[in-house]
Amino acid sequence: MNYEQTTQSDSTSTQNSDAAYQKESPTPSSAAVDNTELGNATDADTYGNYAGGDEEGFEESGAGGEFTSEDFAVPEGMEVDETMMGEFLSIANNGDLKGKDRDQAFVDLYAEAVQQTTDIQHQQWDEVRNDWLSDARSDKEIGGAKFNEKMAIARKGFEGVGTPKLLQFLEDYGLADNPEILRLGYRVGSLVSEDNSGGNNFGRKGSQIPIEHAMYGKDGTGVK
Repeated sequence: MNYEQTTQSDSTSTQNSDAAYQKESPTPSSAAVDNTELGNATDADTYGNYAGGDEEGFEESGAGGEFTSEDFAVPEGMEVDETMMGEFLSIANNGDLKGKDRDQAFVDLYAEAVQQTTDIQHQQWDEVRNDWLSDARSDKEIGGAKFNEKMAIARKGFEGVGTPKLLQFLEDYGLADNPEILRLGYRVGSLVSEDNSGGNNFGRKGSQIPIEHAMYGKDGTGVK
């Protein structure tokens, strides 16, 4: 075999090998992934209309491409404040709000919700205290026409067995309006004895009235 035949044979073998490689290797269209398309799909699936995803992903957020209250879940049994939900949706669906402006709008809405809750709690507590006072004023033992005089006696009772901090605590937390607290003070105050110096001697050594009798009655029933 001469040199020319050897060269021709090697060339033919190389061509056959290349053909076999191309046949076995997958084409770029079947194996490669378009990174651009993957990125767009991920953004749309993850962020919806917030990230400006494709039109189909945007419409899945709600009718007409906007969020509705049905798109958000709240804890079972919680009553949704429709007004607050409306303000939330207004921000969520406002395409003009971007970045920090959108975040600040949500923060402002949260602060408004917290303040509203606090105001409602204060109002409810005030109503409880008013009901207590109303019950105290109509109570047969501590109420009636001489209610104010009896409250002065109740205060005297608390001063006799407690400290200024106790009185301040009762007043700060509205407990001084509770009929049963006032009844306790009134019963104690009604039995306070004064010593010869004019000082309060109730509950101290030498007192004529045991403190348990003042608070619960002699037989423990609470009746004087």
